[in-house]
Amino acid sequence: MIDIGEYLGPAVSIGEDLITYRKLGFSVPLAHWFGNETKDTVGLAVQRLAEHGLVQASYARKIFNMHLKGGRDFSAKRYTILFFDQWWKSDQCTPMNLPA
Repeated sequence: MIDIGEYLGPAVSIGEDLITYRKLGFSVPLAHWFGNETKDTVGLAVQRLAEHGLVQASYARKIFNMHLKGGRDFSAKRYTILFFDQWWKSDQCTPMNLPA
């Protein structure tokens, strides 16, 4: 036991395993957030980005179809496509003001 009485009072002590317990963090539930409801939105994002040569539409559709069929979890890639598309559509990033 580690005596932490100097910090919390003499009657309080806790186990060393609680003090030295490694932080585990948490995962973001992307698979839950990006279920079938975002299928059309992701499809439009891929189409827009492919028109500008920013993604390979055939590859993106292939992995997203695998995701929808339950083959693999590509939620992180879907998230990336959606937010890249949002950034691309924003006022800060138009084809006219892209860096060369």
